[in-house]
Amino acid sequence: MYKNSLILYLFALEMFVICVAPGWADVAKKLSPTVTIYLSSDLVVFDSKKQISGIIEAGYPVRVFTVSDSDTWSISYQASPLISKKSKISPKRIQIKTPYSNGYKGLNIQQEAAKGLKTGSRQIELAKLEFRVMITPNDKPGIYTGTIYSHDGAPIIHVRLIIEKGDIPKVTRRLRRRLI
Repeated sequence: MYKNSLILYLFALEMFVICVAPGWADVAKKLSPTVTIYLSSDLVVFDSKKQISGIIEAGYPVRVFTVSDSDTWSISYQASPLISKKSKISPKRIQIKTPYSNGYKGLNIQQEAAKGLKTGSRQIELAKLEFRVMITPNDKPGIYTGTIYSHDGAPIIHVRLIIEKGDIPKVTRRLRRRLI
């Protein structure tokens, strides 16, 4: 009796590790009765680390997994503007790189992220999505939030951008004379 209970417990623990432990239970969504999409994370974070302008890479990629009995589906993502208390950043400046794009593409329009592959009951990784955002000296410091969403019904990816402006030296008359 003890042996059967132990086997049942180990089976339940294994199912928990496979299905829930990686966090996929919260970021899974059925596209249809035969297609389910899972994401490794539903949050992308950009931190400027006092960088004044340029490209900020996300801390980690988002991996896309599926369990599918169909090979005639696809998902695309598009971004909303990133909004802080004082400012807004256009979705054109949020970019994605997928296995189906040739480099980084702006998320102001839909970009294909994954497409149909019949997997049966096995869960497989389909794509690694890499994100970056472009900031300018005109962007105000603050915490910006937004979403990367899919019209195809895939899970939403939340976005957080932290802009901290570094110390920009004031151009005084004395400094201006030295520079000229």
